[in-house]
Amino acid sequence: MGFKTTPVGGLPTLALAPGVVARPLDFDDTAAVFHAVEKNRRYLSRWMPFEHRSTNLEDTRAWIGTRPHFVAERGVTLGIFDGDRVAGIISLLVDRPGDDGAHLGYWVDEDCQGKGWVTRTVSAACEYAFANGVERIVIEADVDNQRSRAIAERLGFHTEGIARSRLWHRGEYRDHAVYAVLARDWVGAGSNRRGRSLKATRKSDRPARPVR
Repeated sequence: MGFKTTPVGGLPTLALAPGVVARPLDFDDTAAVFHAVEKNRRYLSRWMPFEHRSTNLEDTRAWIGTRPHFVAERGVTLGIFDGDRVAGIISLLVDRPGDDGAHLGYWVDEDCQGKGWVTRTVSAACEYAFANGVERIVIEADVDNQRSRAIAERLGFHTEGIARSRLWHRGEYRDHAVYAVLARDWVGAGSNRRGRSLKATRKSDRPARPVR
């Protein structure tokens, strides 16, 4: 299942199940995102530095305003919505304007694990990125976060190694597993990768590269 365009900035939305969709976040989602983070703060803080972030509605609104689809078309951040409730977040950020690399991160409500919603949304986000000129997508996950690592492995990301002491978190340095996939290795990416670029600089405006 792939993306279909929506009136909201021409960015994609994805039907996951009856009543469940993934779509770009907007400022109207501030309260729903905040309540999702509050509900999962203890669970998420095991892997992510949530303790000092998004502690009120103003913080959450400011965070949404920094999302890549609000900043020079540098990616997309999708919320998984189960009805009006936010059940997860997937964010794909182009590393630098004019670059062809991107990082992808995600989290899901503890009660919504195992439904396949994140895997399908991450897969569709990769397809969207590759169709719009991205060459390489990286996922990093704490070495002990087996659920996050399983998503990358399930989607065919290659293990590139361990980034030692990648993040200072909860009083210690944490190692991260680093995964990556290239456009030419992406199953189902297809040969038609034309479209509106996620970046400020269009791939078509750059010198042609040899096919490898």
